[in-house]
Amino acid sequence: MTQTERGKRRSQPSETPARAKGTSVSQAYERLRSDILDLTLAPGSLLDEREQVSRLRLSRTPIHEAFVRLAAEDLIVMEPNRQAQVAPLDIRDLPLFVEATDLAHRTVVHLACRRRSDEDIAAMRTAADAFRAAIVERDPITMTEANRRFHARVAEACHNPYLFAHYDRLLTLGLRILRSRHLYGRLDDADLERQAKEHFDIIDAIVAGDAALAEQLAHEHTKVFVDRYVRSLQENLTGDISIRMDR
Repeated sequence: MTQTERGKRRSQPSETPARAKGTSVSQAYERLRSDILDLTLAPGSLLDEREQVSRLRLSRTPIHEAFVRLAAEDLIVMEPNRQAQVAPLDIRDLPLFVEATDLAHRTVVHLACRRRSDEDIAAMRTAADAFRAAIVERDPITMTEANRRFHARVAEACHNPYLFAHYDRLLTLGLRILRSRHLYGRLDDADLERQAKEHFDIIDAIVAGDAALAEQLAHEHTKVFVDRYVRSLQENLTGDISIRMDR
């Protein structure tokens, strides 16, 4: 091989290019986020970047950047000179979470009644159908994801990115709360079918532009979730547990 040929060969692109940095960051983010939400990484557990490098078989830079993204979503706690940890779940904060979720839910459905498009309605119906289909599978993780997607589609219809971002963060926290008590695994067919029907009732109110009815349905939908969650806690804890939900 001549020197010119060797030079051309060296200048040719590799047949197996290195994985793009953005792809690696997305891969690390999606895997860590999934592990946090399904409680594979338990609330409060410490996260060592080097351990995650070994576990996920990625370099340290995308792991660190994924940590930063997850911290922005309140799924990871990062403090200077301290090891990162999975954000704890504190039952004492549950009343505040419920209050915020109830108000945000009622707000997004109210605005959706006024701003929704035909495409928004179609997306809501598709998501509601997907939740009903997930009931047949009886897989708790599939059901919680499908439920989250439905409420995210409703929130998108309010066409306010600031409200959507706020409510979407609450939905993400709600996934962890639901899974911490294996709530969907405890519900019977009647409970699940009622929840599916409530989704379609909310859609119908939005289609009709009835903001007052949509708010009422959203409030009752959140209240049912709270009642189920408290009931699951009472199965394992002594004493009465109550969370007040004012109109």
